[in-house]
Amino acid sequence: MTGKVSSELEALVSLDLIGPDGVALRIDAVLDTGFSGFLSLPFADVERLGLSFEQRQAFQLAGGILVEFDI
Repeated sequence: MTGKVSSELEALVSLDLIGPDGVALRIDAVLDTGFSGFLSLPFADVERLGLSFEQRQAFQLAGGILVEFDI
């Protein structure tokens, strides 16, 4: 896999995502050293691909604040 570096000095790789109904979308994903095993997508892309959320989960941010996200 090869990638590129953005003007903001972020490491990017292109990914082809395919939803359950065959809808395809190419995105440039930012590589994060704190990778947690999940890919974060804007809600519009989740809808476009026809994806559904499996659960809601609480995450602790760097400042100690707990927030909930659909995953």
